[in-house]
Amino acid sequence: MITGTLRQPGKVTMLQKCMLLFLGCFFLGVFLANFSLHDEALWIGFLHENQVRQFAGAEDVEHAEALLKTILLQRGLPWMILLIALCFRFGCAVCAIWFGWFGLSGGFVFAALLGRYGFSGIGQMGILGFPQVAAYAAAYIFLLVLMEAGKRVRQERRNAHLLQNKPDLKAQALLIVLFLLDTGIYGAGIWLEYWVNPWILLHTAVVG
Repeated sequence: MITGTLRQPGKVTMLQKCMLLFLGCFFLGVFLANFSLHDEALWIGFLHENQVRQFAGAEDVEHAEALLKTILLQRGLPWMILLIALCFRFGCAVCAIWFGWFGLSGGFVFAALLGRYGFSGIGQMGILGFPQVAAYAAAYIFLLVLMEAGKRVRQERRNAHLLQNKPDLKAQALLIVLFLLDTGIYGAGIWLEYWVNPWILLHTAVVG
């Protein structure tokens, strides 16, 4: 059963590994941003430039169609690549690399905003990521939990094959449904970033 995957005392899960990797790379990003990297390189992978320009009160922001294309490219494409990679043995490595890069990028952004706005930059970072980051975070955490469940389902399928028993098709079908549900959560994050976040940035724009 899938539920059995979540109860393995003493074993370090993929969720714990990726969270530690994210935090470690976040602090590494903050460190590097203060010594060798410049502001214009800090937004890659975390924020798109349109958010930065809009928050700064600039008028040359992307139109709706161009903005949607940018968000789909920067958010949707990596998610699809990650889901495809998880179908193969190297999927866990790809996932770990992505979480490391996400943490590094987040550290860059944090350091850049802190240097530009002072301690108020922490609040600025929250505004730039609200509310879509909550949906993205939930989707990624749920994905890591499903990865652990997927390992257990695959192991049970191999055991069933060796013992010439019938595989648990219900567990496999449930796992697929949960992956689709998780993709829906991530899609909600894209919708929030496209529709809600621009409105928030428009009404909280600062100059300078």
